[in-house]
Amino acid sequence: MLRRLFVASISLSLFIIGCSDESSKRSLPSSTGKSGELIIVVDTAYMHNKTGKALEQVFMEELYGVPRSEPLFNVVTVPPKGFTSMLKIVRNVLQLDINSANKTEIIVQNDVFANDQLIITISAKNDESAANIISKNRDKLQQLFDQEELKRTKSRLILNTNKDKQDSLLMKHGYTVAFPKEYFLSMDSTDFFFLRKNKVVGDHQILQGLMIYSYPYTDDSSFVSERIVNKMEGFISNIKAQPKGFMQVERQYPILSEEVNFNDAYSVQLSGLWRMEGIFMGGSFFNYTVVSADQTKLIGVYGFVYAPKFNHREYLRELKALSYTLSQSKN
Repeated sequence: MLRRLFVASISLSLFIIGCSDESSKRSLPSSTGKSGELIIVVDTAYMHNKTGKALEQVFMEELYGVPRSEPLFNVVTVPPKGFTSMLKIVRNVLQLDINSANKTEIIVQNDVFANDQLIITISAKNDESAANIISKNRDKLQQLFDQEELKRTKSRLILNTNKDKQDSLLMKHGYTVAFPKEYFLSMDSTDFFFLRKNKVVGDHQILQGLMIYSYPYTDDSSFVSERIVNKMEGFISNIKAQPKGFMQVERQYPILSEEVNFNDAYSVQLSGLWRMEGIFMGGSFFNYTVVSADQTKLIGVYGFVYAPKFNHREYLRELKALSYTLSQSKN
């Protein structure tokens, strides 16, 4: 049976986690800005040097598994003098404090100037030191801002949940996710269910889908990427398009496989592209695979986006946040 629990590796000696006071938090204004936006406060001289290059490589890295080029974050840089009261309440802020007298550290704070705000301050002695800190802590810095966005989106989705439908799925399958009212149950079979959300922007259709499925768990070799993909394709082939198309993985695009912490459990996350067999249609997908609470089944969480005229990042983020509402019956 599964004996591994994934824990993200970080340079703990560098990170200082700040705590917010609940009484002061209540009096703060709401944070501003859109999901995926990041303000970086840095002196212009450093932005055009090694620090700027490191920042670009970490926060403007291309998102994997989307049809067109998209950065991980939409970044706006401002000098310290430009970081005025209006910008201080933006939801995601990264500050660079570079001074020869500084101690090298990364300070993580929530709700400093606004509610639901994350501010990370990197202190370094010089340009080279700052660039090194950013590069060496690339994964953790990306993760901190990404997880905060997922948490915000998850809270929004939970507030708008159809509890009766959510409980009905839990009773039938032994697992469920939040059931936002803008989603509807497209399919509900013995070992899977499929939620979808449709909308039209102008003349263009946008589809977000989330399928939760399960199958017997035997041993850890079930987490081999190719085995996950084969099982996943058996389920997603149930998603069809008229007149005869069915969904499958786009094998010509490499599938990215990563070990991740999913709700404090070990999981393998896949990212890539999907297409419809027999019809010109495709988009981006992700898939999480986790062991059920009783360790008898593997649960797959497959999210996909069809939005040929639009970027996919924020649509995927919403589906990932919805995935993280996965819960299982206690029996």
